[in-house]
Amino acid sequence: MLTHCDGENRDLLPQFPKCGFDVAESVCPAPMTHCSLAQLRSAVPTITIWGGIPSISLLQSTMSDREFEAYLGDLFDNLGRGDRLILGVSDNVPPEADLARLDSIRQKIEDFGPVQPV
Repeated sequence: MLTHCDGENRDLLPQFPKCGFDVAESVCPAPMTHCSLAQLRSAVPTITIWGGIPSISLLQSTMSDREFEAYLGDLFDNLGRGDRLILGVSDNVPPEADLARLDSIRQKIEDFGPVQPV
């Protein structure tokens, strides 16, 4: 079972495990909401997160290249094994997205590799 969880989920997180769904799709973390991807994942460890890249991180107008690289580094530093995660842009890639940033995300995913074994 999958549900669309775009937007602020901070107050809903305690309810998610009780709902019985398997995948939270379009999950959007900080800076667009109050929770980092690491916080979201630790709050619902048995639910797969699909999303995790805030769309505004792809815009030069809201995040400088330096801020984007720092954000991406922090995100990947906190993925743990990478289990229960389908990393993608939350909801939609904006028309003004810097496509080089999407390529940077792709490269980070390739460098990270498959889910790490237990």
